[in-house]
Amino acid sequence: MKKVLFVGINARYTHTALSIRCLCNAAQQVNKVDTHQIIEFQINDPVLHIVNSIVLQKPDIILFSVYIWNRNIIEQLLPDVHALLTEAKIILGGPEVYGAEIELRSKFPFVAACVSGYGETVIKTWAGAQWKSIEYNSELFPEWDPADFINAGSVYTVEEKDMLANRYLYYESSRGCPFNCAYCLSSNSKQHFVEKPISIVKKDIEDLMKFNPMLIKFVDRSFNAHQDRAHNIWEYLAKTYYDKNVRFHFEIMPSLLTEKDVAFLESLPQHLFQFEAGIQTIHSSTRKLIHRAGVWENEQAMLKLLLQKVSIPIHIDMIVGLPGETNNDIAATFDALMDLGADHVQVGFLKVLPGTEIFEKKEQYGIVAMHSAPYEIYKTSSLSLQEKVRWKQVTLLVESIANNAIAPDIMQQARLHYGSWTGVYDTLLDYMLQENFDIRTKNRERLIPLITSWWNFR
Repeated sequence: MKKVLFVGINARYTHTALSIRCLCNAAQQVNKVDTHQIIEFQINDPVLHIVNSIVLQKPDIILFSVYIWNRNIIEQLLPDVHALLTEAKIILGGPEVYGAEIELRSKFPFVAACVSGYGETVIKTWAGAQWKSIEYNSELFPEWDPADFINAGSVYTVEEKDMLANRYLYYESSRGCPFNCAYCLSSNSKQHFVEKPISIVKKDIEDLMKFNPMLIKFVDRSFNAHQDRAHNIWEYLAKTYYDKNVRFHFEIMPSLLTEKDVAFLESLPQHLFQFEAGIQTIHSSTRKLIHRAGVWENEQAMLKLLLQKVSIPIHIDMIVGLPGETNNDIAATFDALMDLGADHVQVGFLKVLPGTEIFEKKEQYGIVAMHSAPYEIYKTSSLSLQEKVRWKQVTLLVESIANNAIAPDIMQQARLHYGSWTGVYDTLLDYMLQENFDIRTKNRERLIPLITSWWNFR
């Protein structure tokens, strides 16, 4: 009998690893002989602790789920795990493996296999053969069977109930994405867009609710890809779990929002939902270049209406460093998103992920980015390093002030006075740096007097 260990290293304590549960579940469906076990850590755990915990389990097979936030840690611990468990077969999978098989094989020749793409079908193949025929060459892997995803059921187990208290539960009601943004791994030609039937979604959520979760995060890339399906699920959740202390998180595509969506959401209980809407850029020329769907003016109108009509928390994203965008272009997107008055504005930075179109064209765009995870840009042909660093500083202030609703009255007055949110944060940042104030702090007791002083100083 073999012992198979599925290893996840999460970004935060509150997170749980969905992928290793999907794969462990797939293995257990076809193999009742071997022992399949999940073990989780977080990126702040010492490498020594992670290695010790894995090795003391004495596994025969170890599967690591490799993501952008944990790749560097996993690369650090792999040689140590191999040195202590020379006979164990190590398998790597996850988004960071896609397009990096050759590099990983060169760095870690002892790795038995890399799984590129969705893994349930190949894991079933290996587990069904009691892990005796693990093949390295990914071209030999069977094609992914959507049924392995659709019929997987809830991948969280009763044994985990105590451990899952106060943690997020993740759920896929669909996999893949109907769009093909040039910076996203979901745009690769091997991805599939598959939606679970609503009847299965309802049953899966019913099972997840047995864990009394505080948040169930739908990880669907574009939950509202089909309006009627989205409405059906939202209505079911609102009617079934109205009196529960839980919130459901959805990533929605703003370009697909309609007045019908807004009216429908307005009719539902608001406390159960939170939305994340990715804008990324308001500029049509950039959207065309990166294959980003939608027209900003239409999205703007729908988001304004949504924010006016509902009290659902709404998180809006943008990306700094997209090809061809200048500092002024980025400022225009920032101002437009801040003017919407959403609960949270996230100013993100372009990550040049291996395996994406942006990665292949980075020299064409004059992009210089980190060579290892998280692959964030340093500069582009149209955005200098100094300008990018300045946006990183502004982002700290947006996170600590706007997204925590600190001194909102003063900030709104400043918006009118300076004529734009870029002007507000540029001026405030200069004042903070002049005063040697720690721009990383989120301490309300320190920020409010500082902002008051800045406003009076003008």
